[in-house]
Amino acid sequence: MKISFLKSFLFLSMFIVSSWVYGEIIRTPSSVNISGTSIMDVYGFEGMMRARDASTVNTYTGADIAWLYAYDNASINVNAGEVSWLYAYDNANITVNSGEMSWLFAYDNVNVDINGGDVAWLKLYGSSITTLRDLDDLSWLLLYEQSEVNIYGRDFSYEGGQLSGYWEDGTAFSFWALDEANRWSLNKNILPKNIFLNDLSVISVAEPPVLFLLFLGMLILLSRKMRTDNLAGKVRLLLN
Repeated sequence: MKISFLKSFLFLSMFIVSSWVYGEIIRTPSSVNISGTSIMDVYGFEGMMRARDASTVNTYTGADIAWLYAYDNASINVNAGEVSWLYAYDNANITVNSGEMSWLFAYDNVNVDINGGDVAWLKLYGSSITTLRDLDDLSWLLLYEQSEVNIYGRDFSYEGGQLSGYWEDGTAFSFWALDEANRWSLNKNILPKNIFLNDLSVISVAEPPVLFLLFLGMLILLSRKMRTDNLAGKVRLLLN
């Protein structure tokens, strides 16, 4: 009976005490707050997480985060697992390599780099810049204000508000890609001006290095001089 009472007391104390601190990771009964330069690896369930300053959150297999917020210069690396809602502000950096995500919102000057995974909704605001190199699945890409997206692939096609093509590895993709101007427009065949397509099938021919050109020029001049000197010697022999 005493043991049960003690357990109950400790359990209630977790909710009476506002938080407990481990380094710069502050955990409350309802959320986890990471600040400073702390790094937190997530392998299980977390209801709400907030990353501030220059802190880092890494997700791995088994991670299941309901709400994840990034502020200041925080970094979020989604390597596996699931994130339901991710909100990024200020100068945060978001990298998605794998895993599943329902909503990703980027505001202010956030930088988003996506190399894989599933993202249902990608909504971009402010002056955020996003790079798409590969995705297993994307349903909606919506751009607002001055946000920009750089997409790398080949054989792009834009019709009726849907962008399709192939990623670098040859995997086909197709998703809605709209901005404020054409989201509700009847004419959805004009690619939004803040979406930049980088066609990897266009291989530019690199110019020869400057030093090589200088060396080649010197060889040509030397060859001409040798021919000129040789001809002058033959002329002298004839005159003598």
